Amino acid sequence: MVRRIRTLLAAGLPTRVIKDVLPCASGSGEVLDACTLGRLRGRLTGLDGQLAERQATRQALAAILTATERAGELVGAA
Repeated sequence: MVRRIRTLLAAGLPTRVIKDVLPCASGSGEVLDACTLGRLRGRLTGLDGQLAERQATRQALAAILTATERAGELVGAA
């Protein structure tokens, strides 16, 4: 049981989700019963959305950094 909880925590599942899926756990290892599929897919979709948002934020920050560096080079060259 402890091993399964640690595996689920390492997969990024919050404890509230783990509490909900543990009753659907049988056997050992990473495999859970099919009753968890909807919850796990929902969590994965959420993580994908967060990753997309972070990537967009990173790209915006990188653009600001690049523009700032270029402006600094122009000031230094003048």
